[in-house]
Formats: sequence, structure tokens, C-alpha cells
Amino acid sequence: MNQDETRAYYNIPEHAAHMCSVLMDAHPDWTVWRVDDLWHARYKTWPPNRSISDTNAGLLSQTIRLGGTVS
Repeated sequence: MNQDETRAYYNIPEHAAHMCSVLMDAHPDWTVWRVDDLWHARYKTWPPNRSISDTNAGLLSQTIRLGGTVS
């Protein structure tokens, strides 16, 4: 799939919800959601107004895994 096809696929709510579940299963201390074309994640101890985001779920997962923004 190209980038436009991937975005269209995840514009279907069921597909986005499934990816959020996959990411939260892989990173249990994180909450993941999608708004518009952005994937967001928040570490369990962060305040509600703090999150990281990316247009690519894989890159967001990599950022979570690397833990570079976790404090």
C-alpha cells in the first residue's frame, strides 16, 4: 500500500481501533488513539494534556519503544 492507501485504510474506525489495541498490547503502559491523520500516545503517568504524536503508527511505536520522551 502506498501512503494514501494506508491513510484511507486507517480512516475506517474499526481499523484504527484495531491498530490502537495492537499498539497498547505491545506497549502496556501507554494509551494510544488516533485523531484525524495523527496517532497519539500518552504514558500512563503523564497528565492528560501531554502526549506524543506522529502520522505513522510504526514511527510512533518506535518512539515509544525507544522511550526517548518518557520522563
